[in-house]
Amino acid sequence: MSQRQIIQVFEQYQKSRMQFVQTVADLAARPQNIEMLQNAGVMTLLRPLMLDSVPGIQQTAALALGRLADHSDSLAEAVVREDILPQLVLSLASQNVRAELQEQIRTAPAVCLTTDCWTSNTTTSYMSVTCHYITDFKLRSNLLDCFVVAESHTSQNLAQELSRVAKEWGIQDKIAACVTDNASNIVKAVNDILKWNHVRCFAHLLNLTVRSSVHQTEIQALILKVKSIAEYVRRSTVASAKLREMQLQMGQVQLRMKQDVATRWNSTYFMMQRAIEIKEPLVSTMALLNPLLPALTPEEWDITKEVCDILKPFEEVTVEMSSERFVTGSKAILMARGLQRIVAHRQRNPSTHEPVKGMVNFLAADLEKRFGQIERVRVLAEATLLDPRFKKHAFVIERNAEETVSRVVGAATHARFYKKAAAFVLRAVAKHTPELAQAVLACGGVDALVLCLEEFDPGVKEAAAWALNYICRHDAQLSQSVVDAGAVPLLVLCLLEPEMALKRIAASTLSDISKHSPELAQTVVDNGAIAHLAQMILSPDSKLKRQVFSALSQISKHSVSLAEMVIEAEVFPAAVACLKDPDEYVRKNVTTLMREVVKHTPELSQVIVNCGGMATVIDFLGESSGNLRLPGIMMLGYVAAHSENLAMAVILSKGVPQLALCMSEEHEHHIKAAIAWSIGQIGHHSPEHAKAVATSNLLSKLLELYMEASSSEDLQAKSKKALKSILQKCTYLPGLEPLLYDVPSNILKHVVCQFSKVLPHDSKARRLFVTSGGLKKLQEIEAEPGSPLQDHINNINSCFPEEIVRYYSPGYSEVLLERLERYQPA
Repeated sequence: MSQRQIIQVFEQYQKSRMQFVQTVADLAARPQNIEMLQNAGVMTLLRPLMLDSVPGIQQTAALALGRLADHSDSLAEAVVREDILPQLVLSLASQNVRAELQEQIRTAPAVCLTTDCWTSNTTTSYMSVTCHYITDFKLRSNLLDCFVVAESHTSQNLAQELSRVAKEWGIQDKIAACVTDNASNIVKAVNDILKWNHVRCFAHLLNLTVRSSVHQTEIQALILKVKSIAEYVRRSTVASAKLREMQLQMGQVQLRMKQDVATRWNSTYFMMQRAIEIKEPLVSTMALLNPLLPALTPEEWDITKEVCDILKPFEEVTVEMSSERFVTGSKAILMARGLQRIVAHRQRNPSTHEPVKGMVNFLAADLEKRFGQIERVRVLAEATLLDPRFKKHAFVIERNAEETVSRVVGAATHARFYKKAAAFVLRAVAKHTPELAQAVLACGGVDALVLCLEEFDPGVKEAAAWALNYICRHDAQLSQSVVDAGAVPLLVLCLLEPEMALKRIAASTLSDISKHSPELAQTVVDNGAIAHLAQMILSPDSKLKRQVFSALSQISKHSVSLAEMVIEAEVFPAAVACLKDPDEYVRKNVTTLMREVVKHTPELSQVIVNCGGMATVIDFLGESSGNLRLPGIMMLGYVAAHSENLAMAVILSKGVPQLALCMSEEHEHHIKAAIAWSIGQIGHHSPEHAKAVATSNLLSKLLELYMEASSSEDLQAKSKKALKSILQKCTYLPGLEPLLYDVPSNILKHVVCQFSKVLPHDSKARRLFVTSGGLKKLQEIEAEPGSPLQDHINNINSCFPEEIVRYYSPGYSEVLLERLERYQPA
């Protein structure tokens, strides 16, 4: 039977199993078939298929059993009776473990495979595949599969099995290397068929070298002598007892003789080493029990010890290179060169015994044969170069080291350029709309960008941070996705990098994350961002300072606690000094930070006032224009809103004249609305505060903005509200008098009300009210009888003699002329 025919038999067997379970599952879906299936003993047939190696067969068998058990109590009881449930649970548990393991392996960026074939005592051939990878900075190893190899061990068959395992675990695209023994079939399978990066097992090659050296030289006869003694002592209970007795008599620890194993060279070393350790009691035992066995001469004992001394480094290297807890690939070149140096030193030793010289020469030649070109094994060379302990120092040939450096740098450069280009594409897509940014997130783009933040190259980090920045800008949900991907701690680390461009975009991205919600801002704070941002506010780079102050502003705006954290980081008064920075946007962002801090509490406002922040902001308003002024204008309003004392601090710092100047210079309605709001916050506290506003002629300006038809709704609303709140406190009549003219009644009633409060108690004010024409204007006001406005007018008129009131009343001159005409002189 040909190989192909054998394979076809196995393929047919698998297809038949799948066809069987699928047919049963389909039949079980129809109630009329249930009884026939039960009578046919389908439960017993399905039971072994629950643990089938093919997942599809397992799944379909479980589906069929479920349909049968679902039909009736008796069939459900049959499932229990057939002892199927334990197998089902076992299968389920194995699937859960496998799923967890698959997820763990999936997160690893690359894996290394080791594989081997062997034959059991029953002549059954097996093959195992183990996966090695790093997660959370820990080297992990998991057995992926161990299976019977029924076909012949051809390269094609081995390649098919390896490919199957890789596909089942989803690792076919990230196998960095595959380590095997020296067999030509597996080497061809990995190298030529699968095209994987093949690495010969270091320990296996070392085993071949040492085994050849001890079996193909004069040392072999000596080993056979030691082996015959070991076999005799281990086989004979009398000899074993006598050996223990002699050890006790000589005051030595009781140690058993060790036996070598044909497949392990180090077992020969352990046997000879043990013979040296118990030499005296062993010689005595053999002399007493069996003088016919070939005894070792004194020279042979010396040779045995010398052989052990030579083989000891090989044993130590074998143990070191067989570790599963630590990465060993980067040590291969170093270990190989170290063994070559040790052997070379032995070759030059004149006191070496002749038989040992033969073994040493063989070791030197075989090491050169098997490891002479190890520096040209790309995976091992690159691993060695990248290991910070070794770098180029492990290389003997300088050219090999330089070629490895060029190769690594070239690969890194290519990868760097590609990653930067890929990050740019993601950035270009995400910047436009939240929907496009969501598409980047859905395809795994955010996770990939976060991985790029861990790259060594700052250019890659910068490109990734830019892309994440554009994703975060859109909304809180996208920002949360970036946070969940682990970007924040890496962005904070980017602040510590020396590259200024990377610092800028990292600070900008943290700012865009923080702006959306208190929770996101808290995440940024919890990762230590404030301390690092605070250290950069005195940086000479203006563009960096822009982003730093922006980030601190976005953090501060959400809550009192977050603003207090910024204050506690000693950002002030250093930030105040930055209001003198030549960059106007640095100054704007500093005032924005102050605005976000002072708006929360009077105490926080007082901190900014005490460090000279308010006076500096007022100066900044005089030096800037347009939107640059806006945060400073609002900052003054927030400070004044908290208390009379803080509002008076704004007045004493000459904030009101500066706001009046801004009002006259600015043309944008939103800026004028902010000024109107701030003026209202300053003037509404007391008559003194209102007087400060009135003396700057701001009441008339507010009235003008309110009445102007071209003013925006927001500007009109804020002007009206500010004007009313100030009028209710204002007792400065020269400031109020211009408002008696051409004022709507809803404002006029507040103005007249204030006059009615002051005039009854101030004679000078009454005289000035008459001489300035105020009383005359008051009489011209047409108010509805019984209205609050008419009541205020009546209260004011009652403060003056009746004849004066009549004199300034409309039409009084005509009355006098009419009286004059009727007047007859005496």
